[in-house]
Amino acid sequence: VCGNRALKDYTWKNKDIKKISNLLSSKDKDIYNKVEKLYIQKEDLQKENRALKEELYKYKSQELLKKANKIKNYSLIYEKYKDIEFKELNNIINHLNTKDNTITIIGVEDTENSRFIASRSSNLNININQIFKEISGEVNIKGGGNPQSVQGGCEKKDLDLILETFYEKIINNL
Repeated sequence: VCGNRALKDYTWKNKDIKKISNLLSSKDKDIYNKVEKLYIQKEDLQKENRALKEELYKYKSQELLKKANKIKNYSLIYEKYKDIEFKELNNIINHLNTKDNTITIIGVEDTENSRFIASRSSNLNININQIFKEISGEVNIKGGGNPQSVQGGCEKKDLDLILETFYEKIINNL
């Protein structure tokens, strides 16, 4: 019984090693080094990809700043997207929050529900979370945050109203 299990174990491992060595165009005794080299290349590519994404987020945030509404000495960014990952949006907003006197209100429209983020740079003294709480008393929204930034979700039909209400309440606080 033990010999049978050992033979089965050896057989599947041997088959898989041969498949891997064929895939890597290497001898079976060289596949560890080849896999290690591929792993290092993958790590380097992931690092490069992160750096490129970071550069892209900076570029996108600069583009949003150029299009921002200038009210007094504030930059107010008000946008609505359909095809953007929420994680990407958070990264863009993190870059925008490093710019003084910047307020960002962005909605993302999905097929059924929608999401939004309202945020401000740290030098401003506007409580975005308080504004969120006021709006949540008027419209059915879920979410939360802190005085600097909130994010939440709503029905698709309510997104425009929520974004406009944030915009108006923030302008009234300037």
